[in-house]
Amino acid sequence: MPPTRTVSTTLNLGGWDHTDRVGAGGITAANRDALVQHLRERHANAPWASAAVLPTGEFDAQGAHSKAPDAAAFDAFVRLWPDARHYMVFLAVGDWGSMTAGFAGSARGTPLFEAELPTWALVLGGPCPVPGAGDPATRSADRG
Repeated sequence: MPPTRTVSTTLNLGGWDHTDRVGAGGITAANRDALVQHLRERHANAPWASAAVLPTGEFDAQGAHSKAPDAAAFDAFVRLWPDARHYMVFLAVGDWGSMTAGFAGSARGTPLFEAELPTWALVLGGPCPVPGAGDPATRSADRG
């Protein structure tokens, strides 16, 4: 039998699978692990999650965090996809349909919006919870 090797791709492959939660697109507690395995075997490396993995936390009247976001849902998503190259999150913020045009309950363009969004982004911009993801020197060759 010829030797086998790990195959990876430089192509970022994902598909709005939203495997972070059950109930989306036919994903159930019974089939989620099998779906993730199936996608990983086909070199999916940029899985998608819903906005639930990046909660906003709570803000005070000035737009400062009074309670930091809980990272548990994001941590669980990373555990599903430990070798992902990128973690994609659909925040569902916009000016169409039922999506909101604000952030954390504050309308876009208001002073609270202008304070809350960068406060939240700075929390996200802290140390990356994915080992090696922020340091190219520590990434494996398969992660690129």
